[in-house]
Order: sequence, then C-alpha cells, then structure tokens
Amino acid sequence: MVVFNINALLQAIILGLIVGIIYLINPDAESIWVAYIPFFAVILTYSSGLKGKLFWIIPTWLIAVGTMFVFLKEHFHEDTTSNSIYIILNYIMLLYVSYRMFFADSRAFKKDFLKADLVLKNMNKTDDYFENNKKEFWAQISHTFVRPSFFYKKLNSVYNFVFRTNISQKEFVKHNLFLVQTIKNRLSLSSNTDRIIGIESFLQRNKEGHDLNYDFLEELAKIIDYEVKWFCRED
Repeated sequence: MVVFNINALLQAIILGLIVGIIYLINPDAESIWVAYIPFFAVILTYSSGLKGKLFWIIPTWLIAVGTMFVFLKEHFHEDTTSNSIYIILNYIMLLYVSYRMFFADSRAFKKDFLKADLVLKNMNKTDDYFENNKKEFWAQISHTFVRPSFFYKKLNSVYNFVFRTNISQKEFVKHNLFLVQTIKNRLSLSSNTDRIIGIESFLQRNKEGHDLNYDFLEELAKIIDYEVKWFCRED
C-alpha cells in the first residue's frame, strides 16, 4: 500500500487541476510542458510549505526530480547531438534543483532542531512552574521533539560532507537523551515509563551517535503523543 501524507495528497490535487487545465486549454499540448509544469508545481508547493512525503519519509520533490530524469530519457530517445545536449542541460538543471531542495531540507531541520533545543533548555530552567501545570508541560514538550530529514538519517556521512555546519549526530543524541530524562518521571502510563527507560538506555549506549539507528524516534513520538492527548483529554 502506497502511503502519502496529507501534504502530498494536497499536492496531487493541485497537480491534477494544473494538468486538467492544460489539456482543457490545449488538448494537443506538447508533452514536455505537461511534464515540466507539474514538476515545477511540486517544487514550488514543497518550498512554500506543502512538505509532501511518500511513506512519510521520501519527499515529493525527490520523486518529481526522479520522474523527470526518466521522462527526459524516454522523450528524447533519438540519438542526435541536439537531443543529447538538451538532455545534459536538463540533467544539470535537475541536479541543481536537487541540491537546492536538499539544502532547504537541511536548513529547515537545523532551524527546527535549534528551536526545539532552546525550548527544552528553557523548560528545565523553570521546572517549578511546570510541577503543578502538567498540561502546559506536555504542550511545551511537543515542541521539543524534532525529526531529522530522510537524507540526514540515511546518508549522514554524505550529508555532513555537504553541510559542514549542520547538527551532528552526537548533538542529536544529546538533545533526545535530555528530552527523555526530562519526561521520564512525568509519564502517566507505567508502560510508557518502561518504554522510555529502554530508549534512555539505547541513547546512553550511543552517545557518540555513530551509525545511529533512528527507530527510537517513532517510539518516543508515540509516547509524547499519548501523553499530550491524555492531559488534553483531562479538560
């Protein structure tokens, strides 16, 4: 089963409308434009905030770039000099777009991480305030959890080579260990306490962040989500 997030579905609706309008205006529209207009629509909508994902991790802009690589090869299949030059120029453009979107994902993750880390540190400076205000505590905790991008998780060595000033895996582990220790004694469900202790032990063993397995993030997200919903339900 193919799973897209809600933003990807919204992008699909936008693309459907665009392609429909193109063919409504000109049923004989050149196929290259029918391919490129949706491609740029995906890029622009993604850059504007519609972060579409396939299987919740693969960005739609990457799918759009890959589709264009295949389309160009199929569309300009004749082995002529002009076609070869055209394909090469388009490939260069697609690689540039990939780099820019890759950079945008990195910048967004770094911004979100620094914000989440600041919120967590500030919360621990005002711990007395949250002692009798559990709802506010969990509302703030929800802003301290951050997911890294697909590239950060799967291609971290390449990622760090391209983005020298990015958040290291060691910093990422340190933040999540601090987060786990902050919420460990405030959980409402005993089974969540057992799960959080397991996550803490895993992070303690992987403080350096080498070859980090990010599966713990989904478990941590479920725990936080449960607790936030629990305390909101109390009202």
